[in-house]
Amino acid sequence: MFVRPLLLLLLALGALAYNLNVLPQPRSWTLTSGPAFPLFGYVTIVVDSAFQNYTDTDGMTLIPPSLHSFTSLFASDLGSAYNSKPAVVTGTNPPPRGNAIFLTVSPNTTTLLDGTSTSEGYHISVSANLITITGSGARGAWWATRTLLQGAALNGGWFPAGEIVDGPDYSIRGHMLDAARHWYSAEYLTEFCHYMSFFKLNEFHVHLSDNVYPYDTENWRSYYARFRFWSDNPAFAGLAQKNESYDEATFAAFQSSCAARGVTIVPEIEAPGHAMPFSLWQDSMGKQVYIDTDPTLLNLSIPGVTEMVESVWTEFLPWFQTKEVTIGADEYPSDLADSYINFVNDLNTLIKGSGKHIRAWGTDEPSNTTSIDKDVTIQHWALFATDPYALIQEGYPVINSQDWIFYEVLKYSDSYPPVTNLTRFFDFGDPPIPGLTWNTSLFNWTDIPYNPSPTTPLLRGAIAPVWNDNGPRASTDLEAFYETRVLISVTGALSWGANGLKQEAYESVREYFENIAPGQNLNRFVTSKGPTVLSYDFSKTGLTDSSGNGYNAHVSGPEKLTASGLVIPSGGSLTTLLGSLGLNHTYTLALNLSLPSTILKVSGPDTILTFQNGQPLVIQASNGAEYPLRDITTNATTAIDFSGKPVTLATTQLQGTGVWMGGKQVGWFGEPLSLYNNATIEAYVQMAFVAPLSNITVQGGGLATIQSWTVRTGYNV
Repeated sequence: MFVRPLLLLLLALGALAYNLNVLPQPRSWTLTSGPAFPLFGYVTIVVDSAFQNYTDTDGMTLIPPSLHSFTSLFASDLGSAYNSKPAVVTGTNPPPRGNAIFLTVSPNTTTLLDGTSTSEGYHISVSANLITITGSGARGAWWATRTLLQGAALNGGWFPAGEIVDGPDYSIRGHMLDAARHWYSAEYLTEFCHYMSFFKLNEFHVHLSDNVYPYDTENWRSYYARFRFWSDNPAFAGLAQKNESYDEATFAAFQSSCAARGVTIVPEIEAPGHAMPFSLWQDSMGKQVYIDTDPTLLNLSIPGVTEMVESVWTEFLPWFQTKEVTIGADEYPSDLADSYINFVNDLNTLIKGSGKHIRAWGTDEPSNTTSIDKDVTIQHWALFATDPYALIQEGYPVINSQDWIFYEVLKYSDSYPPVTNLTRFFDFGDPPIPGLTWNTSLFNWTDIPYNPSPTTPLLRGAIAPVWNDNGPRASTDLEAFYETRVLISVTGALSWGANGLKQEAYESVREYFENIAPGQNLNRFVTSKGPTVLSYDFSKTGLTDSSGNGYNAHVSGPEKLTASGLVIPSGGSLTTLLGSLGLNHTYTLALNLSLPSTILKVSGPDTILTFQNGQPLVIQASNGAEYPLRDITTNATTAIDFSGKPVTLATTQLQGTGVWMGGKQVGWFGEPLSLYNNATIEAYVQMAFVAPLSNITVQGGGLATIQSWTVRTGYNV
């Protein structure tokens, strides 16, 4: 109880240095000599009554939160961080006594790099008893609260006295996830956008229709292709699968929850390329709408095909609470340029009629007779497809999604890495140029001068794409987070404005911020006093957790503690009140199963681990996919006898989950790429699973005797 007052005294005397490595770095941060402000104690949060209902009009969302709404959510985040209950009141001034945070708005006080006014800027003034946040809009005040939470977290709950002036360089700062070739629940995607918000990203581009490529064109109908919106309108029966799609209410709740944290959902319905969901839909009714040689490409020369796509947009446009949507329009044959351009312009006309604007992927479509409308934003992704510098010179608005910088394909790609290359962000160029930090204006990495000016008004911002080219089983839901968590935070930090951020500073705080970002626990962090998260020796200490964390187990039926361990009959169970433990981790169980039919399951919200003698160990992911243990040499599924021998599962992101018995690795969990992709690829990709901690159940008859169960952070085999 004396630690924080002592820290305050030392900070006030200048005896300790502050950690100022918030992400993103602000434009200006000036410290003063006064005492720091304690965010962990009782705080009154005052919303300026003159602006409590103020909402931004220059953002992308059609459901902008008010200053008061943002403030209430900030109070909730602050309370969760410090187990406190800050009061939220309205007024014209902070209270005369006690610690207070006062939030107000002063419009038109911040500009982007191109000189355009933005509502996302803010000013923070901090003294010993008062923090004043002045946003250039409601979102600016919200982003200021992210800076407060990060800065206080880095300094024991104290925020240093001084002044911060900040604002973004560009209005679009986003992340894209391919949710078409892998199913993600709306709840999971909501956690994703909450994580993004902590790093001041303001758009979540969700790719919602696509297919894995059918290399075996004779059997193209068996390949995975999905459209993710479900309508009860019979005109669209067969377009989506109800168990793997979002209905209107679900998508509305998703958009609302993300907008509450400053993030707009920008949906993408892909056509005329990557369009096998449309081909399958129409094929089921006896209609061919695709090019003969490639069912992923719609044949725009067939009468009614463009109108078919337009009917889909007409059905779902009213669902989308955003001023802009993306029509995809990626990778279509260049010899059909005129048809492609007419398709894009027809959709532009249709969607503008609803009051929205469109974006399209940059695609090389040379035509001597027509061109894409100049009010279509081009989302540039590859230099072989479009020239971003030339596009801007021609008058097109451009978003930077340059593949060499951003692209990640989960698990396997000949072209793109599965993890973020930070050198490309902090020593941009090929060869790397030491100290040249990436900014949104940098596309071309080999000819640095041939890039647009950072201040051009047509350069709108950046979005970092992540793809599921390998289909729904090549990764789990959470692997999408583990493989892209760095991409999200570094994109947020640098697309806002680098402001002198160095790689060392970024890496010193990145992992810590992953664990504390409010409104999510994608890292599946479990509070622990040390590396051992839970430890049960049932024969010696019963149900007591000997890790020191107090995660004692519970039983409520015919289970018995014996000298051999905890005996659970079929139908019995053990619970821990925990959920999942994220990567990296080591997980050991020592158990006996009395009959060949006895099955023991260890379950959590994300994974289920199944043990049965004479059968492969199986892990089921949250999307229902099951992964059997494979031999480390042959990749064939392999069975295990669990007769009292400790079984250890150890997991890292890059090495995946492996299984050890008696000090020897006996298997791993790999997924054959050929299952959903190119049948000529013989490679297997590693699967990395989070650890299930919630409960153990027994079924199938007989008894399960568990001698011990230990779970540790780190890879310890």
